[in-house]
Amino acid sequence: MRERAAGFARGMSEQLSAVVESARGAFRGRDGGARKMDPARYTGYDSAIETLSPEQRAELEQRIYRRSRIRLLSRKWRIGRHNPHAVWFAAGFAITALLLVALIGAGVGGGYYAISYYNANSAQISNVARLAEVGSTTIYDRNGKVLYVAPKANGVNIYLPYNQISDLVKKATVSTEDRTFFDATNIGIDWTSIARALLADVSAGGAAQGASTITQQLVKNLVLHDNQKALMRKIDEAILSVGITESGTYSKAKILEMYLDTIDYSDGNLGIEAAAENYFGLTPFKVTASKPCPSQQVPIGQTCWANQQLDWAQTAMLVGVPNAPSIYRPNQFTYDCGPNGKNQNNPCDMAHWDNPCVGNPLTSTDCFPDGTTMAQQGYDYQDLGHEWLVYHRAEVVLDSLLRDGWINKATRDNSLNEVLSILQNHKIYSHAGSTTFSSSGATKLAPHFVDYVMQELQTQFGIQDVADAGIKVYTTLDLNLDTYAIQRAQYYIEKTHNMEWPTYCYSYCYNVPPLAQTDNVHNAAVVAMDPYTGDILAMVGSVDYTSRDPKVDGFYNVATSENRSMGSSTKPIFYATAFQMGWNPGIMMQDQPVCFPVATGDTSGPGGKPTPDFATPACGGTW
Repeated sequence: MRERAAGFARGMSEQLSAVVESARGAFRGRDGGARKMDPARYTGYDSAIETLSPEQRAELEQRIYRRSRIRLLSRKWRIGRHNPHAVWFAAGFAITALLLVALIGAGVGGGYYAISYYNANSAQISNVARLAEVGSTTIYDRNGKVLYVAPKANGVNIYLPYNQISDLVKKATVSTEDRTFFDATNIGIDWTSIARALLADVSAGGAAQGASTITQQLVKNLVLHDNQKALMRKIDEAILSVGITESGTYSKAKILEMYLDTIDYSDGNLGIEAAAENYFGLTPFKVTASKPCPSQQVPIGQTCWANQQLDWAQTAMLVGVPNAPSIYRPNQFTYDCGPNGKNQNNPCDMAHWDNPCVGNPLTSTDCFPDGTTMAQQGYDYQDLGHEWLVYHRAEVVLDSLLRDGWINKATRDNSLNEVLSILQNHKIYSHAGSTTFSSSGATKLAPHFVDYVMQELQTQFGIQDVADAGIKVYTTLDLNLDTYAIQRAQYYIEKTHNMEWPTYCYSYCYNVPPLAQTDNVHNAAVVAMDPYTGDILAMVGSVDYTSRDPKVDGFYNVATSENRSMGSSTKPIFYATAFQMGWNPGIMMQDQPVCFPVATGDTSGPGGKPTPDFATPACGGTW
């Protein structure tokens, strides 16, 4: 078709050129030009020219000139249509067409997949908030004090609304993780970060860098449950993130709230509140005029949560963790330092930090024999020991806050020095086995009672997975009274003590040795109840919940055991009943067996009589 069109155009151009040339030749022949028209063929033409006025002849000359331009343009067009590289031209045209078709097909197919995938997961999108807000089951005492936050399968989770999350944490998180989060252009994905990650992946030859926004990380944790850097997972993550943002189901504030309440802060801490309580030993308290919230404006009478007590240094250390929880976990220390060797309570000088050389390895000249530094050798912070990784990550967070204008240079420097002090002195803890602090998410307060409540939730209410149920349980226990009860039990059994009734004794009432030493008494149980309501006010199941001594067996709750004799604890009930019946202390009871016939339902006995379930010879076959 192309050749036919070109041939037709050439033919038309040649014919047009001939006509124009003939007319031009005729005109030049009359005026002494190079050619003259054949008189025999064009009879009367000269006479016709002679009859024209000067204006008409000028107009005819101009018309012939225009025709010559048409011929010239036609010739140029004809020559231009002849491609000296027709084969390569055709191949390029075909490839371009195929790419265009493929691009259109991919766009249509991708759009169809995105719409289908989002529709298939729309129910999960609607349930994101419900999934996020199902925190760990929390047990309270009668005054609202937290006794225990039951860890979920993946950690302790304490969910708080947006206005109870520290402004410091919000600013630091957005500055570090997703700077454009609150911008209208942020639709759940960040194209700049995606492009940067693609370049990093190409350079590394694989999935080397993520490009997740806050929304994408939320979707990954609550919907996809997949931490692999697979391309298909990233595509699905981006689709759902855009859907959450653009559908208007959740505001940006709600998305940030859900993120900060559910993100992994390592060491079994899900959400910023659990991390603040467990790492720094901070506990929530009621704000009063004399005790304000340290880092946040909280009205009097409301709760100042642990995360609202964080300063900039503590905030920087925690906000840096979710980027790589196992790497930036802040309480993973080097212990072989200080005068007592592996003693975490002694300051750990930087020279003993977990690193390949002495001092600050990036600037020290003691790292290599030639006196060069690690930085000069091409090393980065990623090549250092753990304390240096945590320190550098906190520095990144503080620099982001400085860049965005949330803090000034002095605050940045002072906070970084505080991070250094925290790491050197190990002023950050772990709820795993820590005895240095008490936290709602870390320790069971009134542990035997908490275990009792957890068991009742299963047996009485049918809640099999109590930890993941995400419920709040308000109990009758008075934590202050329970604490007093356990202290008094330990006082008599484990410590030298004074008797409570010195009026009725003499010198032996003071400095009495522990009962475990003098009377072979190693354990105790205490239960205090309100006799009018039946409320359990205190429950101490053993003298030491954590003891593995077989004489104590701390986990075992003696107070609820069915295998221990009630002993004299029943005497008040017996005597009270007797007094109500009109008996008095002067009535003598006969100390002899009392026989109670108990039928078993079995009629195989003599004469068809029921056989007693437990027979004693003294009672002749009865109990």
